[in-house]
Amino acid sequence: TPSATGIDRPGRRPGPASRYCQRSGRSSESRPPENQTSQSQNDIMHPIPQPLIGLSADCKESDGKPVHTVGDKYIRAIVVGAHGLPLLIPALGSAIDPADLAHRLDGLCLTGSLSNVHPRHYQGEAGPHAEPYDEARDDVALPLIREVLKQAVPLLAICRGFQELNVALGGTLHAQ
Repeated sequence: TPSATGIDRPGRRPGPASRYCQRSGRSSESRPPENQTSQSQNDIMHPIPQPLIGLSADCKESDGKPVHTVGDKYIRAIVVGAHGLPLLIPALGSAIDPADLAHRLDGLCLTGSLSNVHPRHYQGEAGPHAEPYDEARDDVALPLIREVLKQAVPLLAICRGFQELNVALGGTLHAQ
């Protein structure tokens, strides 16, 4: 089925061009009242499911315990701006199957973060000049990026997400 980008991606829900698909071509003023039954299936408004958009989460420590976080601005942008359903993707490394997750997503947003991609992913030199790192996020994001690109899932990279995209495609970074 075609996605919101027009790319055919078999087995996925169609991406919404708008919140509802009106099959009859009639305006909302000419629809029958709710208590009246329409005589044609073509007269029914069919809601299209919200696109499921993954958001890459950071793994941080809070009170000595790991927590997975995504900034409110990214979550709200998906809900309000894209009319999507955000799915926070925890930084759990190999516990996340990138192929399965990519197949379920209608889009992926690689969020910004204060952390950097660890230099081991691009043959760089690790050190305090390039910290902080979020290796748990690296272990999920880098394979997931390669998989969403392979499956033609729409991708938006922001800030650290640009770094991840660059490294996932074989690029290097100037760590600082």
